[in-house]
Amino acid sequence: MSRRVIAVVLTALLIASAAAVLLSSSGSSGTARAGDASPVAAGNAPDSAIVPTLYNGYGDLSGGYYYPGVPGQGTLEFGIDDDVDHTVNVTVYDPNATRDGLVNPVFSYAAAINATTDSFFSGAVGVSYTFPTLPYGGTWLVNFSAPSGNVSESIILSTYYLKASSSATDPQSILPGDTFTLFWWAYLDTNGALYTQGTNVSIVGHYRADGATENFFSSGIAALPVGPSGTWIGAVPLNATANQEIDFTLWMTTVVNGHVAENESTGVDVTVGHLEIDQDGLYPAASVCLGYHETYIPVGLPVAACVRAGSEYAGDFSAIAGLTVGISYWNGTHDVTPAGAPATSATTNAAGTVEVLFNATAPFISELQYPYYDSVNFTVTVPGANSTVSHWTLWDNLTWAINPYPYASGVVSVALDHTEYYAGTNATVAWSIASSSTAETGPITADYWQVWNYYSDTVYAAGVFTGTAQSGTFAFPITTAMSGQEIAAQVWASNATRSFDGYATANVIVPTLLLTPASGFYTAGSSTAITAALSGSAAAPAGTTVGW
Repeated sequence: MSRRVIAVVLTALLIASAAAVLLSSSGSSGTARAGDASPVAAGNAPDSAIVPTLYNGYGDLSGGYYYPGVPGQGTLEFGIDDDVDHTVNVTVYDPNATRDGLVNPVFSYAAAINATTDSFFSGAVGVSYTFPTLPYGGTWLVNFSAPSGNVSESIILSTYYLKASSSATDPQSILPGDTFTLFWWAYLDTNGALYTQGTNVSIVGHYRADGATENFFSSGIAALPVGPSGTWIGAVPLNATANQEIDFTLWMTTVVNGHVAENESTGVDVTVGHLEIDQDGLYPAASVCLGYHETYIPVGLPVAACVRAGSEYAGDFSAIAGLTVGISYWNGTHDVTPAGAPATSATTNAAGTVEVLFNATAPFISELQYPYYDSVNFTVTVPGANSTVSHWTLWDNLTWAINPYPYASGVVSVALDHTEYYAGTNATVAWSIASSSTAETGPITADYWQVWNYYSDTVYAAGVFTGTAQSGTFAFPITTAMSGQEIAAQVWASNATRSFDGYATANVIVPTLLLTPASGFYTAGSSTAITAALSGSAAAPAGTTVGW
């Protein structure tokens, strides 16, 4: 976990009973009290030859951060470069030793500088200091003193850390006015249990508004409920700029006896996307229009027109509820009001969708009448959004026309007698026709059939039907040209105004002879049996024999 040294600023904006502390990042300590003896850290002697380096118990550079009770991360090792002194005294001080039940200095060691390399590394000689598990963290001092001068290094001891997440973080994004939730948790460094001793929780945020960065909170900082975990609900400002992240930083401060013992922070983002119409559609049936678009609708049918809108960020779309959608209807020359007075405005539902229903009748025009098209227009707006550098209104136009011929509902069912075949066999196709509107449109009759390669469109066989039968069968040979291919048997039918079709597919497999012995091991003089079988589930062609 990465934490930075921060400046402490007292503020009365948090909880009235305890002064809050605003810090630019984590890791502050309380002030030493009487009895907590420590050296004066007034600055290092300018002529000191001591150059110290701080490590953790793994021999890695620590950056001055240590975590008591955490293996390796809770251990101090150190290095010294010094071309003047022969010995450097190293001492560690806890400014809050009385509070922590310790006696200063908590660690002392005389480091002998190597006369050849002018250096020393404590890990090489097995010297280190392991910080005790403490209820509170803070700032400690590591002093390096020698005849040439003194050097003091501040280190940060941390006992807990913060984690946070957002309900609207990339790829999920939202729009101005939309609400979001921030979640946070404080955990002990030692075992990951919830940390319960925090006394103040605060938050700051920044966002882009009309191209400039602004504070999310008018006061700059806001108090959050105190506890080991919590939630906070906010809303994207109405003047927010599209395609950005609102950056939040949360702090938890622990105050002991009026002094800051430790302060930790974490960051979390809320992603603001741009307004996007993701899908639309128009179809002659209710609730199936999204993603489908039928250009010609038979006269008299009910029509469903749909649009789905929301937020898009970095190519990821998120449906948004509550967007305002204006709906208008056009018959090619002017705006019209369809029969039944369908909606002219709506708001998107939880799926980001709006659907309107109307009939394919006058005042809409047919495909045979100038200018030969009708349309439905959706205008989507983010309510209240007022950024001057981002566009928060989109429109979408669905063009269609009335087919003047009435609709016939017909289904052609086709079934093959096998799903697999070998060359040299025959396939039988059963077909039937069903219609739900014969009284209105007249009967549907079968016209012709063909067998073709499902992937290359090569036609292998074809035929025509005579008469008015509503069902029947026909057969065709499976040829070697079909081997290794997927074939489709298709039947076409029609009435006076429309055509219908149906098809079924099967695989023509290449014969493979599989030989299976009765056993995998034999002894001299024994006998065995070998089973021979064609691969696949298709029946072998008549007259097939196996020789050996």
